[in-house]
Amino acid sequence: MVEREAEILTAHQLDLLGQIEHQLRCVHHTMRHIEKLRSAKHRVGPELSLDQKRDTLKHLSSDVTGLERQLDIQRQSCQEMEYIIQNMQARLKEMRQRLRLKIPPVDPIVPESPSG
Repeated sequence: MVEREAEILTAHQLDLLGQIEHQLRCVHHTMRHIEKLRSAKHRVGPELSLDQKRDTLKHLSSDVTGLERQLDIQRQSCQEMEYIIQNMQARLKEMRQRLRLKIPPVDPIVPESPSG
């Protein structure tokens, strides 16, 4: 009984690690987008022609859009991590109650995922 629950909690912990790794990749991607925004080629100054300024602003807009997408992905990943943690907390709560009452386990608790 306890061993089975511990195995399930281990699987959830591995899922959480996967989400953390995903989040780190997203942060790295976001940093690259931010670095693009900081680069000298995006500076709009008096030395640029009107066409060069328009082109630079167009690229900046594209980079900002990419950054927005990355932040949306990071938010979704955080929601998935929260879901995994809530699931683990619910399992531990049920496990503690069963141990107090010495009741055999029931079907696994699976809260509804925030993404669907």
